[in-house]
Amino acid sequence: MKKLFSCCSPRMFFLYVILVVFHRLLSLLVPVFTQKLIDAIPQNSLGDLQFYGIVNLVIILLFIACLSAANYVQECYENGKILLKKKEFAQQVNKIPYDTFMWRGIDGTEILTHLVTTVDLGQDPTKNFFTTYNGQLHPDSIMGGWQRYQQKDINNDILISYGYGDGGGGPTREMLETSKRMEKGVLGIPKVRQVFARQFFEELDKRVSGNRRLPTWEGELYFEYHRGTLTSMARNKRSNRKSELGMMDLELLSVLAAPQLDYPQQEMDALWRVILINQFHDILPGSSIHEVYEVCKKEYAAV
Repeated sequence: MKKLFSCCSPRMFFLYVILVVFHRLLSLLVPVFTQKLIDAIPQNSLGDLQFYGIVNLVIILLFIACLSAANYVQECYENGKILLKKKEFAQQVNKIPYDTFMWRGIDGTEILTHLVTTVDLGQDPTKNFFTTYNGQLHPDSIMGGWQRYQQKDINNDILISYGYGDGGGGPTREMLETSKRMEKGVLGIPKVRQVFARQFFEELDKRVSGNRRLPTWEGELYFEYHRGTLTSMARNKRSNRKSELGMMDLELLSVLAAPQLDYPQQEMDALWRVILINQFHDILPGSSIHEVYEVCKKEYAAV
């Protein structure tokens, strides 16, 4: 403090104190006003599943390369309770330090998140932390997945994502036979059981909820292998960005116009559905067939 006074005038020091206090108040008030703004927007159902009387618990994301904490945490929280993510562990340089953690958004919203730790056959997880959603139900993969898991101090179960092929293929007969044998227990290898993903996550939630050792990740989840932003269809990328900017303006104006004007929920949902469908990972980068982009051109024009 003495050093601070010696290098600046009392007036400058007074301004510095005001700025510090203002910054502190801002950090406390922004989350409150953000939540009030969100509460002012009428919420429809939790997606199409609730239309059929089903409320989703687990959100499974395999192919999204970068999840922004700015909005995605809240989207997940509104539509589920637990997030399963795969891509972020297949990093090129930086290893994310957690496998099971609370992911916190910029508004303070948190969601329990679990990342797949399945490894390839013959892979040494101590030297290579790459993971796969095309795992083999094999003793080597089971051991590798368990060794790869970083939250053993609070949880003793892992989820193995397995199947044949890179197209969401199901298990082979050999995998199912291996599962039966490992269900009985093999010395030195974690015991295997076949359950639905929902049961695994319900048990995980009960096991780690409230545990002080459960870590928190604040910020985006970024997949380094997908750093590129190139596309072979520049028209689509331009239309996608212009549509997003237009929707942001529409969202802001709709909130400011309330309560004089009703929030256009159905119209907004219809527009977002078109935009989000065209963000599919084979459409936006330009790897779809020609007919797809003829349809996209008309849809973007309508938006």
